[in-house]
Amino acid sequence: MSYFSTLGLIKEPFSNSPDPEFFFESNEHKAALIRLLVEIRLRRGLSVILGDVGVGKTTLSRKLFQMFKERSDILFYMILDPTAQSEDLFLES
Repeated sequence: MSYFSTLGLIKEPFSNSPDPEFFFESNEHKAALIRLLVEIRLRRGLSVILGDVGVGKTTLSRKLFQMFKERSDILFYMILDPTAQSEDLFLES
């Protein structure tokens, strides 16, 4: 039995794959999300999220993706491999 079901939770809150459903919107996350929304709406091109391990980059990215997933005119690419040595493969796709 998993710890989250033992605690009466339906989903695992601390999964290795961050779930945007558990997104906590701190002031910093809110500011980053607003900046990214502006970048997307103004069609400014590539936007990059940088930060230390565990600060919420992936969760923020997935939250943003959820907001625009129905839009076929917006493309999302996420580099989820922290050991990626080159952005060439990313740029080729």
